[in-house]
Amino acid sequence: MKKLIYLLLFLCFACTGQTGKVIRVIDGDTFIFQTATQTLRVRMYGIDAPELTQDYGQQAKKFMAMYTGFSGELQTFGKDKYGRTIGKLIINGQDINLKMVTYGQAWCYEYYCHDSSYINAQQSAKYNRLGLWANKSIPPWVFRKQHVKEHSQMYK
Repeated sequence: MKKLIYLLLFLCFACTGQTGKVIRVIDGDTFIFQTATQTLRVRMYGIDAPELTQDYGQQAKKFMAMYTGFSGELQTFGKDKYGRTIGKLIINGQDINLKMVTYGQAWCYEYYCHDSSYINAQQSAKYNRLGLWANKSIPPWVFRKQHVKEHSQMYK
C-alpha cells in the first residue's frame, strides 16, 4: 500500500505536459519529440513494442510513423536507464500509447503500467487477434534477453 501511495504521488508531481511534435520515429515505442525549446528522445510509457529485428517490429514502427509531423502533447514521467524521457503522447485528445496496444502494435508493459485501460486494450487486441496477436509472438522483454549483446549495442 505504501508503494502505491508513493507511485501516485510520483505521478501527480512528476507528470508534466509539453507541446511539440513528433519529428522522427526510431521504433514502435521510441520517437523524437521537438518542443519550442528542446528535442527529446522519448520512450513511450506503459508499452513495449517488438524490436525492429523481431516479428512485427517494422509494422509497429510504421504504425507509429503515421504520427510523424503531428503536433501534440507529451506527458512526461522522468527518464529511463538510457536517459530517454518516459512519456505518453497525446494527439487530438487520443492517447497514442494506448492506441498502439489497442491495435496490437505493442504489449502493455504490465511491469511498469498498471492502467486498466491498457490491460483491457491488450486483452481485446489479443482476443481479436490484431497485429502481433495474429500469431504467436515473443514479448520484446523475452526477445531482448535472448539477444542481450545486440540490444545493448543499440543504445550506445
